[in-house]
Amino acid sequence: MVKRIAAFVALVVLLGLGSIPANANNSPVGDRVDTTALPYEHIADLRSLPGETEHAFLLRVAPQLRAYSDKTGFEACGIIGADGHGGFGVVLGSSHSHIGCANDPARVIAGQTSTGETIHSHGRRGLRILATPADVIMMGSPIDPPRYMGGFDLAHFSDADFAHPGYLATPTGLLYQAGQGTAHVVQ
Repeated sequence: MVKRIAAFVALVVLLGLGSIPANANNSPVGDRVDTTALPYEHIADLRSLPGETEHAFLLRVAPQLRAYSDKTGFEACGIIGADGHGGFGVVLGSSHSHIGCANDPARVIAGQTSTGETIHSHGRRGLRILATPADVIMMGSPIDPPRYMGGFDLAHFSDADFAHPGYLATPTGLLYQAGQGTAHVVQ
């Protein structure tokens, strides 16, 4: 039992789950995770200002994601949308999980289509965080709560994040990646 708990904590610390598109599951346990069973909390619908670039818009969005995660401990995420006329938007939400966030590609602002990229924030730092039912679903295995997790890296992409291009709201700014070895600070 102790080995099982230690293995679970090590998996969470080393991998993290990041922002999971609902139709492209990047959980370390693959297709065994049913993202449709996850809760969803709508946080905000945000739109770019006229003439605002995607990066400028997302730099403005990032602190809102971090604030939500710092307050709740949960990851927050959204699919980035574009209107085809230079406008961008994102519907921010949370799956109430410390280790992942499921995105629905259809959840974009009306009149926009998905760019294929996401933005998300990792949960709150902490040595002992109680696993939620959503965390158990994200892990894809039955674990008898309560289980404690910890050691989340708020400033770097997790290995699972590299499965899909996107942005990470960190305590000090915004990162972007389009695959392993491409992560960089957005300015």
